Amino acid sequence: MFRSNTQQAVCKVDTIRLTKNKVVNTLDSVAVETPVALVINGEPHVVMMASPHELDDFAIGFCITENLIRAADDIDYLDITSCEAGLQIHVRFKENDEIQGETRKRNLTGRTGCGLCGTALIEEAVRNTPVIDSDLKVTPEQITRALDLVEGNQPVKSQTGAVHAAAWFSVADNLNVIREDVGRHNALDKLVGHMHSDKQVNPESGFMVITSRASYEMVTKTAFAGVAVLVAASAPTSLAIEIAEKSHMTLVGFARNESCVIYTHPERILSGSEK
Repeated sequence: MFRSNTQQAVCKVDTIRLTKNKVVNTLDSVAVETPVALVINGEPHVVMMASPHELDDFAIGFCITENLIRAADDIDYLDITSCEAGLQIHVRFKENDEIQGETRKRNLTGRTGCGLCGTALIEEAVRNTPVIDSDLKVTPEQITRALDLVEGNQPVKSQTGAVHAAAWFSVADNLNVIREDVGRHNALDKLVGHMHSDKQVNPESGFMVITSRASYEMVTKTAFAGVAVLVAASAPTSLAIEIAEKSHMTLVGFARNESCVIYTHPERILSGSEK
């Protein structure tokens, strides 16, 4: 059973705009940020500061990228409700001893910019990611086109300038899905949730683009989503590169202005001589 009570991602606020020659009272579009509590099998799991839309995708994607479940079908019940301080997402997994045994506890705060602050134990922070076996090939031209399409398909960013985006592209150059959120991890979770809920999408047949840096957490989530190529607009961290290498994932950073830097497994990015 899936029920949604999500809200708008943008609100209007009164502002005073100062320029060199005048003062103007105006309305400004602002990205909504709200506490979202994830309750799993009746137990509080984590509270994230997130954009309050497409939260069903977020919940499914979070559970997959945190390695709590294998697929969206492992969820028996998902309900999103309002509470006094924000929103609550109640998720119940289907009875499965393997799934239940891997549910890791987190404490109850997760900031929009932090992926590790909610982890209970350091030993559980750096997780063993799956090894990706994929013969996917992506051209530099496809990466450039993907970046252009992402730039032109961010409605919340175009209004507010305050959110990140994560997008998935098929090798046919199609922008299949894009998700936005005030937190880069949340945008990625929303994307993964939609991908794994839509039976028409095969995560292994395309690549992922994020508008943020590639932190350890972003690479780890991508690996658990089963995507072989992650393209980031900004820089990766050293731990992100290490995890991508071990996971046999192709990690691309600084993707902008028709250029990029390939950090791991370059064999999936076709050069001009290979096309």
